[in-house]
Amino acid sequence: MFDLLLPNVSAVAMPAFPKDSPEWHRARGTTLGASEVARAIGVSPYGGLLGLILSKRDLLALVAPPSGNEAMAAGRDAEEVILKIALRHIGLAPGCELRGNERAFSDGAASATPDGFVYHVATSRVLATVEAKLDRSRSDWDAVADGDFSAVPAGDLRLAYWWQVQAQLAVTGCSLGWLAVWTVYQFHLIPIQASRDAAEVVTTVAKSVMAWVQDPQGRLPDASDADELEDIARTIHPAAEGPAEAEPAVASAMDRYVALGAEIKALEAEQDEAKRVILEAHKVAAKLAAPSGVKSSFSPASERVGLDAKGLEAAHPEIVAAFRKVTTVSPSC
Repeated sequence: MFDLLLPNVSAVAMPAFPKDSPEWHRARGTTLGASEVARAIGVSPYGGLLGLILSKRDLLALVAPPSGNEAMAAGRDAEEVILKIALRHIGLAPGCELRGNERAFSDGAASATPDGFVYHVATSRVLATVEAKLDRSRSDWDAVADGDFSAVPAGDLRLAYWWQVQAQLAVTGCSLGWLAVWTVYQFHLIPIQASRDAAEVVTTVAKSVMAWVQDPQGRLPDASDADELEDIARTIHPAAEGPAEAEPAVASAMDRYVALGAEIKALEAEQDEAKRVILEAHKVAAKLAAPSGVKSSFSPASERVGLDAKGLEAAHPEIVAAFRKVTTVSPSC
């Protein structure tokens, strides 16, 4: 039983199933998660509504989703570290603490799993959510450091994260959410105030998405530019074997596709030839510079030896504690 009290008393903790178990995957298909809201409204760089509906139906049918990529795995591994850094920057009021969270909460058709909660110890009341992100996309986080995301365009990763935090606030009832972003080189702690308009969008869209997922006739929304090609391909069911005469616009697209493929192959061959010339030139020097300002550097094959910091801390925490240090990162523009 979760022992912290959310401001939204109607929010309930969802059942905690073992991660990646059939029950865990099926549970993800029953609500619209906070990280999926941007896809549902067409502002995510990771696909659109059509693909989201298909993935939800797959989860309910216990069709295993594709395994996550390296970036997703690295983000999950970094969550604990990012929360520790956030703790130093938030400046907690007396009697308050920050704790990690792995429970999902739902309020109707919408659900959320914030990475952490700021709460008042004596009353166990949650005061704010914390979402930890490892971002190596080189996004300009300084531009939204004050929490103003109004100028961020659709399809931008930053806007997708803003909507994720807004959905977390809508589900939990908190008025403040901290977006903790670590780019490895910089750390950003961005305050995001709950928006009543955003909360209404989350509630409405969550109901709409789940209506699509559970549509008795199996109908699907129209594809959009945000949807992946493989998702669109899943919806195509030819009426006949053919061949059928293509419409002028389709025929033009077919010809253009073939022509682009030939252009790409020619450009790749031209690029490879240029690289051969550059590699030969590196016999003279490891670094080359052109009058235009373009530079090339050559690094021979080598072995890299690293330190298993996580393993060292697990085996010898006292050594790691003795040599841990905090450094100040210079501001940059």
